[in-house]
Amino acid sequence: MSAPIRTIAVVGDGIAAWTAAAALAVRLPGVRVAMVPHAARHRAMVDVVGATTPAALPFHADIGWDWRDALARAGGAIRLGTQVSGRDDYLHAYGAVGHAIGARPFPAVWAAHGTRPFHDYAPGARLGLAGKAPSRDPALAEAIFGLVLDPDRYARAVEGYARHRGVMVPAAPLADVAHGDRGVTALHLADGTHLTADLYVDATGRERRLAPPGEEAAWDDWSGWFPYTALTITSAPADPALPSLDRMTIADDAITVATHLPDRTIHLRLARAGAADADTLVPGRGQRGWTGNVVAVGEAHVVLPPVQGLPFHWLHTGIDRIVALLPGADLAAVEVDHYNRTANEEADRLRDLLLAHLPLTDDAPDTLRDTVTDFARRLRWRQRDGEGFARDDWAQILFGRGIRPARLPQGGDAEQERHLLDAIDRRLTAAVAAAPDHRMFLEGLIR
Repeated sequence: MSAPIRTIAVVGDGIAAWTAAAALAVRLPGVRVAMVPHAARHRAMVDVVGATTPAALPFHADIGWDWRDALARAGGAIRLGTQVSGRDDYLHAYGAVGHAIGARPFPAVWAAHGTRPFHDYAPGARLGLAGKAPSRDPALAEAIFGLVLDPDRYARAVEGYARHRGVMVPAAPLADVAHGDRGVTALHLADGTHLTADLYVDATGRERRLAPPGEEAAWDDWSGWFPYTALTITSAPADPALPSLDRMTIADDAITVATHLPDRTIHLRLARAGAADADTLVPGRGQRGWTGNVVAVGEAHVVLPPVQGLPFHWLHTGIDRIVALLPGADLAAVEVDHYNRTANEEADRLRDLLLAHLPLTDDAPDTLRDTVTDFARRLRWRQRDGEGFARDDWAQILFGRGIRPARLPQGGDAEQERHLLDAIDRRLTAAVAAAPDHRMFLEGLIR
């Protein structure tokens, strides 16, 4: 039996690196974690846009922070989903939509009898459109949410927490990386010292500083499917209403997103390549997230545009995967291969979810094409390996895009199903009317 990993060195700067260091120090008892600073040439998306998905809540709980602690430490708001306009008008809210009647799933009930938008039966969507926050009303129990964190405050908070939990930080930053047959052999620091570890975590973002020679070319570029690679980020005064939904507009030339904090609104514009005064953000993933004794997190493995909370989602689930699948110190190939397969499957499905908002192209990924085809033919949705989102997440997007199934599962009583739709609408209307205002909800958390 292989000896366990006892030492881990995280290399990087900013939220991805400090979050990885803090999480590994807390969740891997007996493992010594070092954080080696390395200033990246590009700021990662999690360092400038604090939108997360519901995955942020269990992630923070696992490192010892209740989600309320995260908001108290870093400021911010809750995030119920994304309101989309432009080519189509729809909403993607987190959580279940409606509920089944007998064996007939709710999407089939709605497709047969619904006259209101599908998302109108999602508690999170109704709350978001009304500027409200979840309450304890059972009618709103399915309304789950992510967070919108203030990136600068969150970076300071998670760094302080990592240090508090015993993460060792050398006095000098990274100067050079020594490679061998097995991966990294040592990290050479600017003061002439060096550091070694059983495992190295590359959190250097798009620079991929720890990638072995030649590995930089092993990259799958997704910009052919998602050509909006010219990124501009600006801030504006806060919206007094403090929306709990991101607002995304999709046009042929650009995608714009507004994400809301209590003290300001962050505006993103992703234009087609060639836009002036913009940074270049090319989406894609490395073919191997784990090579030898180096595992990449965040943008060192996968680059996603800052929409729908995807960069933070990928960071959190990636760190979770390292903890769950950590091999022994011998880094057995079968275990590393399993990690790479599951990580790539998840990354590809996040890519598919992103592309589902756009017209389906002839060369679309097979996994996305199969999902859309199954949905359009028979309202089927298969839980794929690595799936990070549920059936109702996909249904809101695909129904919102105007896709309707050619055939539906066999139904029950039509009158009973129409009654169900009316009953859900009435319950949600009453529950949302009594729910707290978003700002009042946040103020109540910090009293």
